[in-house]
Amino acid sequence: MMNPLIFLIISFFLLSCGTPSKNSEEHVIGGPKDSVESTDTSPIEETLPYGAVRGDFMGSNDSFYVYPKKNKHGTGMALFSEHEEIGKISLPKAVATKLEVYSDEAFPTDILVARTQLEDPQFNKYHLFIFREGRWLPLVNGFAIHKSHMSDTLRPFWRDPKDATKVVRHYSVFDLDTSSDEGYTWRLLTESVPMLNR
Repeated sequence: MMNPLIFLIISFFLLSCGTPSKNSEEHVIGGPKDSVESTDTSPIEETLPYGAVRGDFMGSNDSFYVYPKKNKHGTGMALFSEHEEIGKISLPKAVATKLEVYSDEAFPTDILVARTQLEDPQFNKYHLFIFREGRWLPLVNGFAIHKSHMSDTLRPFWRDPKDATKVVRHYSVFDLDTSSDEGYTWRLLTESVPMLNR
């Protein structure tokens, strides 16, 4: 009869000989590990500031982005450019701003459109800016459209097809109206105005 102590020593010896090393590079399937290199060549997606739009505002196919931000003082909005040396655009009466880019073959550059919400939520005010000689200039004076006139199909402005130096824009005006329950109504009018800067 075998001594129990000797039996335990032999069993321990046999078990430890059959256990593979934890540092072994061998695998049961596939042989040794191969280093895998990433083959993903997709471009890194750019992260823009909230509300930013990108456009060819210089006319050189070297686009940059512009984004809205609330003023530090708590009143109004400002539009900042990707390039810090480009001055900001102040919109002192704006509560919120949505930016868009307008392109037309008649213009050598894209136009920056700021649709601003005013303290009076009944209106949206539109500002059109063009970038010239390193600074932002208004293309036309700002104009407001009443919310009753806003729709998905309304074009707030466009280049005047009859005169390349003008922009056609919509705007809302207050009008007394005795047939209305309120005694007044808002009318949507259209006018062609000369560009301040081209």
